[in-house]
Amino acid sequence: MVFFGIGTGAYTLVLAWLPPFYMQHGWTPQHSGYVLGALTLTEVVAGFILSGLIHRFRDRRFPLLLVLISLLLGLISLMWLGGALAWLPTVLLGLGIGALFPLSLIVTLDHTHSPEEAAGMLSFVQGGGYLLAALDAAVTALSAIVPTHWIAHGPS
Repeated sequence: MVFFGIGTGAYTLVLAWLPPFYMQHGWTPQHSGYVLGALTLTEVVAGFILSGLIHRFRDRRFPLLLVLISLLLGLISLMWLGGALAWLPTVLLGLGIGALFPLSLIVTLDHTHSPEEAAGMLSFVQGGGYLLAALDAAVTALSAIVPTHWIAHGPS
């Protein structure tokens, strides 16, 4: 559930904030949209690659670790690079987000033994994951608003 929530939260965060982020760094809306399009394409490719290669890993922890590291490095590179070198965070975030969604479902299915159990477990993982993603969006929005308010008006 946590992996699904992280992936979905990262996806919604990037989907909503990536174009405005690049526009704040002087990019045109059109070019900012191209970055989002490239990210989406990278996510789709990552999902296909993962689906084609995952059978080679009996232990899913290594691919899961690689995907989470890619996602984390993508977010860090976005913060460090600002509007420069957009291809690096785009590729890292796209690989991380695009592979984490199917991988979280595959890992869930690995721990079930019947179709009924799979349905219940996937419902739990997706339902809880979407709730975590909503919480992630709320925390991100507050982290963008609260410091600005405190700087302008003080903590009171």
